[in-house]
Amino acid sequence: MVSPGYAAVPLLAGLVSLVVVWSTLEHSDDPLGQPFVVLMGLIAVWALSDAAEFAAAELDVLIVLGKVTFTLGAFVPVVWFVLTVRYAGFGTALTRRRICLLFVEPILVTLLTWTNSLHGYIWTALHLEGESTTVLGMTFGPGFFAHLVYAYLLILLGISLLSWVFVREATIYRRQAGLLVVGAGVPTLANVAFVLGLSPIRGVDLTSSTFALTGVVFGLALFEFDLLELRPEARQRAIEEFGTGILVTDDADRVVHVNDTAREAFSDGITVGADAIDHLPVDDVTRLDGRVESTDVGGSRRFHDYRVTPITDRRDELVGHVVALRDVTELKGYEQRMEVTNRILRHNLRNDVNKIIGWADQLEDHVDEEGQDVLEDIETVARGLADLSREASRIDSTLVERDGDRIVVDVDAAIRSILADCRERWPDAAFRYDPGGDYGVLAPDDELLTAAVRNAVENAIEYNDAPDPQVTVRTRSTVEDGTTWVRLTVADNGPGIPDMEQETLLRGTETALKHGSGLGLWVINWVVTAAGGDLEFNPNEPRGSVVVLRLRSADD
Repeated sequence: MVSPGYAAVPLLAGLVSLVVVWSTLEHSDDPLGQPFVVLMGLIAVWALSDAAEFAAAELDVLIVLGKVTFTLGAFVPVVWFVLTVRYAGFGTALTRRRICLLFVEPILVTLLTWTNSLHGYIWTALHLEGESTTVLGMTFGPGFFAHLVYAYLLILLGISLLSWVFVREATIYRRQAGLLVVGAGVPTLANVAFVLGLSPIRGVDLTSSTFALTGVVFGLALFEFDLLELRPEARQRAIEEFGTGILVTDDADRVVHVNDTAREAFSDGITVGADAIDHLPVDDVTRLDGRVESTDVGGSRRFHDYRVTPITDRRDELVGHVVALRDVTELKGYEQRMEVTNRILRHNLRNDVNKIIGWADQLEDHVDEEGQDVLEDIETVARGLADLSREASRIDSTLVERDGDRIVVDVDAAIRSILADCRERWPDAAFRYDPGGDYGVLAPDDELLTAAVRNAVENAIEYNDAPDPQVTVRTRSTVEDGTTWVRLTVADNGPGIPDMEQETLLRGTETALKHGSGLGLWVINWVVTAAGGDLEFNPNEPRGSVVVLRLRSADD
C-alpha cells in the first residue's frame, strides 16, 4: 500500500476534474463541448481509480484497479485528438466513420487488457515492488509499447494543432491554446518519465497526480477565456459562411486573419501580422463602422461598405475586432442613377402638372357646360399627379440616413393639426378624435411622423364611399413585455383596405400583377419602421378598416 499522502493528490485531481465536468455539462451537445466533457470525465475517473489503487493493499484489488486505469488511459489520447482537431477548425475532416476508426485501437487495447492472462500481450508479469511504498509493478509486453506509440502520436498531433492556433490566432486564442498545451503536456511528460523509469518515486506512475494541474488549467481556459464560447473554430466557420471580405484584428490592431476577398480590396497588400491602421483610411478601426470607402482594385474604382464588430471575452474586455467589407459598387451606381432620375422626374412632373392646371383654369371661361366636366376631370387627374409627386418626396426623405437618436414628437399636437386641415378640406365628412392622453412618441423626425399620420387619415377619407364618411382617430398607451407603446388607430367606415394592398405591403415588394394603388401606405410603413414601431391592419365593425400605428413611447 502506498502512503495515504500519495492517494490524496490523484483524489484531488479527480475531484477538480469532476467540478469541471459538472460546469460544462450544458455544452454536451456542442461539437467542441462533447469531447471536452468526455475527456474531463475520463480524467476524473482515471484519477479516482488511481487514488483507490494507491490506497489498496491486496494484489487482486490492485490488478483490477490497474486494468481500470489502463483502460481509461487508452481512450484519453483519442478524445484529446478529436478535441484539438475541432478546436483548431478542422472538425469537418473528422467524419463519423473516421472517429470510429480512431477508437478501434483503444477498444482493442481494452479487450486485450482484460484478457491479458490468456496471451500476455499487454504485460508479461505482475509483481509488488517498493520498500516504504508498495505498488503494482508490470513487465510490459509488445502490446503496451504499440499502444504507447499510437497514444503519443495522437497527443503530439493535438499539441501541434494547438501550436498552429497559437502562432496564427489572436491573443484570446493564444491564451486558450497555451493553457490546453500545458494541461496536456505535463501529464504526458509524467507518463514518459514513468515509462523510462525516471519517475521521482520508484515504480509510481504520477500521471494521474498531475491531472490536478490539468483540471485547474483547463478550468482557467474554460472560465477565464471562454474556451467553449469563443474559439477559432467558430470564427473560421463564420468567416467561411459570411461570403464577403473579413479582416480580424487583435486588441493591438494587428491583423490575425484576412481572407482573399478582403486582401483583394487593399491595393497595397495586407498580410497577417501587419498593423491594420497602416492599410485603412482611418486611425481607429471602430471609425470604419457604417462607412462606404472607395479603393482602386485591379485598375477600377470599387466601393466597399464597412461593418466593425468588437470581440470581447467573458469579462467584456476587448480582445479584437472583426471588420467586414462588402462590395457595394453596383449598388452605389444604382443609387446614384436613381437619385438623379428621381430628382429630374419629380422636377419635370411638378412643373408640367402646374402647367396643366394653369391651362385648365384659362379654358374654364371658354368651354360649355359639358366641357366643364371634362376640365374638372383634367384638374382632378393633374392634382392627383401633384399629390403623387409630393408622396415621392416624402418617401425620399423617409429613406435619407439620419444621424443621432430619435427625437420626441408630440403626437397629440400632430393629430389635432392634421384633423383641422382635413375638416376644412372635407367639410361633409365627420372626423372624431379620442385621445387617451397627452403622449410623446419617438420618431426620426416630426415632419415624417406627421406625414405618416396624415396619409393614414387622408386615405381613410379619400377612398371612403359611404354616404356619411366617418374617420375616428384614437391614441392609447400599452405596456408589452416591459416596453411602453402608444397605439395610434385610424378607423373608417369605408370599403376597407383591399387584401392585395395589405399583401403587397407585408411582402415588401410590388410586381406587375400585384401592386398597390398609391404610395400612402408605403409612406406610413416606412416611417413607422424607421421610428422602431410596426404597422397592422384590422377590419372595422360593421364596415371599414382600422390602421394601427404602434410607436415607442417617449416615457419608456
